[in-house]
Parts: sequence; C-alpha cells; structure tokens
Amino acid sequence: MADRLEDFEKFRADLNEEILGCGHLGIKRFFALDHQAYEPGPLGTKTKELLGLVASAVLRCDDCITYHLVRCGEEGWKRRPSTQILSAPTKSCTAAAEPFAGR
Repeated sequence: MADRLEDFEKFRADLNEEILGCGHLGIKRFFALDHQAYEPGPLGTKTKELLGLVASAVLRCDDCITYHLVRCGEEGWKRRPSTQILSAPTKSCTAAAEPFAGR
C-alpha cells in the first residue's frame, strides 16, 4: 500500500509541475483558487477536507479520493470519521459510490 501511495504522490507532483510549468494564466488561477478554497475560514481546513472527500466520492474520482484521504490524515482525521463520512455519498448515490467506501 505504501508503494502505491508513494507512486501516486510522485505522479501527482510530477504532473502538477508539468501543468504549472506551461505558464497558462487560467491554469495558474485555477490552482490558486483550489488552494484558497481549503484555507481556514468559517469552516476549518480539517472540515473542508472531509467535504472534499465526499465530493470526490460522489464524482467517483479515484485520484481525488486518494488525495483527500491523505489530506484528511494530514489534518488529523482518524480512520473512523473518514470512513463514516463516506456513508453520505454511498447513501445519496446508492451503488455508484459503494466501491469507494471500501478504499
């Protein structure tokens, strides 16, 4: 599992570097907006990462789910709350989100 996570993080870092390296202003603005969305505000970063995890499960995006699970861990969430929060998209999207609840 650790190798898969390391591979994912390396792939993501390399791809982000390549994307940002193209110098496209719109892409740079999108990355900045995404970063700012998770800054602390009325909702803390910790809560926003859980919301990002739910949105990723609803969208069925494997890479997004992995990213937000890692970020939830970095923000101090333990396995139980992260697993419990995945019940929301599983219930609202029925079978579409079920495979992700097990990951």
